[in-house]
Amino acid sequence: MDAFPAISSKKGKKSKDLGIDVKINFIDDSKDTPKTVLVHVKSGHVKSGDIRDLHGTVDRENAAIGIYITLEPPTSDMNNEAISGGFYCSELR
Repeated sequence: MDAFPAISSKKGKKSKDLGIDVKINFIDDSKDTPKTVLVHVKSGHVKSGDIRDLHGTVDRENAAIGIYITLEPPTSDMNNEAISGGFYCSELR
């Protein structure tokens, strides 16, 4: 199996959390325009505000997609907040 092409923003160091743990670059159009997926991972207490923060980070970084990974199941407020962020649609579909 091939390795998944992701870049850790922390590179093994403790750093200020800017809402990004991993950046994944991909091409999804006929012009070969690079796009970015931002991944935020959290194992502690999670809340809907965390999803709002991810929305802000995606906007700030001009990313195409934001992924929030947690060990806890999402609350209904978290699901609603995620849905309000919209969906990614490939230009190649």
